[in-house]
Amino acid sequence: MRKLTFKGFLKKYVAELAGVQTASVHKLADCMTENPRLKGPLFLYALAFNKVELLLRYTANSTIAAEYEQLSNRYSLAQMLLLLEKQSPELPEGYRKVWRSYCSVRDAALADVQGLTEQNDHLQRSYDYANEAYKAADAQRKQAENERDKAQQRAKDAENALKKQPITGVVDKDEVKRQAEALSRNAVQKARQQAAEAQARLRQYQEDAEGLLAPAQACAQQAQFIADSVRAMYLNWFGSAVAADASLAQMGTPLYAVCGEIMSSLEEENAINPTAAGSEEDAEREALFE
Repeated sequence: MRKLTFKGFLKKYVAELAGVQTASVHKLADCMTENPRLKGPLFLYALAFNKVELLLRYTANSTIAAEYEQLSNRYSLAQMLLLLEKQSPELPEGYRKVWRSYCSVRDAALADVQGLTEQNDHLQRSYDYANEAYKAADAQRKQAENERDKAQQRAKDAENALKKQPITGVVDKDEVKRQAEALSRNAVQKARQQAAEAQARLRQYQEDAEGLLAPAQACAQQAQFIADSVRAMYLNWFGSAVAADASLAQMGTPLYAVCGEIMSSLEEENAINPTAAGSEEDAEREALFE
């Protein structure tokens, strides 16, 4: 998530206060009659986007015209930002309040991102550990395959060797044949048993490797989905809070609740759908972070 800028905040703020999704200074100025709270934010918006001349033209016949004219003659954008940051009493309270609201939203978003970054680092370390364990298990699997192949070859060699072994100095040919067959069966049975044990170890290594890697991959997908979801939920919450004219303390409460639910979800290892698509409003909200 990119850092929230003052310009991006103002663009969203004035639209929420006016109740009109527009960037037009003319339309926003028309809404000021019904919503006087637009006075400070609208001037700062016009100053940030170099639209002060338009604002003065559309408010020339209103009661706020003199104040706007005085502010535009006295302060440039850089000077205004400096006074806002210092919360200078030289500016009216309504203008300073806009800056405080911006700082509250910006800092809360940064804290949220930092928490998600730390959680993602933890998940990445878990994934790396699981990946190393998978590599070790894969090496054991290859070793087991090699042992199985060697055992099968030994069984085949033993069977061939006994068949070709010459028999001399024996009176009872049937007894010799019986002993040779018995030796051959024992050797082949032992070699086949070794091959079966090697095959069983191979299957166990494969199951262990899959079990180690799967949770880490799911965690990585869960962290990405959480980061995307929190951004969408946070911006939607902020718009609703501004429209309701909530205080800063009230505006912070839902965010901390969301963060608490996220941490609880991660601790309980709840399954989250990593393929969930974002809404069309995400594209509009993305413009706030230019």
